Amino acid sequence: MQRSELSLLWAVDSSLSKGMCALLQVVKRAIYWLLGLITLGALPLMIVEYNEGVADISVMEWGFILLIGLLAWRHIRYCRHFSIGFWAGASRLLMAQGLMWVFQLVCLGCYAVFMVYSNQLQLLSEHLLSETLTDKILTLGLIAIAMYLGAPTSGGTQAVADTIPQAHQPAATPSAQAAPEAV
Repeated sequence: MQRSELSLLWAVDSSLSKGMCALLQVVKRAIYWLLGLITLGALPLMIVEYNEGVADISVMEWGFILLIGLLAWRHIRYCRHFSIGFWAGASRLLMAQGLMWVFQLVCLGCYAVFMVYSNQLQLLSEHLLSETLTDKILTLGLIAIAMYLGAPTSGGTQAVADTIPQAHQPAATPSAQAAPEAV
């Protein structure tokens, strides 16, 4: 089937649409990246929230610090294994953190809508203003999950091509190529 040529107006419209989609992709990636940077930047403030230093850190938070250290080591090892540079690896980590932050905000918004429709505004305001142990575990757990998922699972196209074994195909002998098959 032959494709007809687009008119100049349609070509401009198509190019404009592609350009706008590319721009939105860049904006989306920048927002995820910045949200991830904010999340990792605010992590010490989430752990040491009363400005009492090491005395402020609970056993759960010490475990989280150990877990984050191990996940950071894992992330660095995977980046080295798959030959991913520092900035590409950091970008993957920040993008995963930003995406998890957006996920948290969407879940919080759904919870707020549910509470508004069930006419429990007082309970919603109390819950949003207070921080419970469950909230802290959920927040720190989602940060750890994002750090786990942010590690690379494969390298670029060259690294993937080197790790995938090529299918073994028998070499054709000259006699097999020259002799036609009998019918």
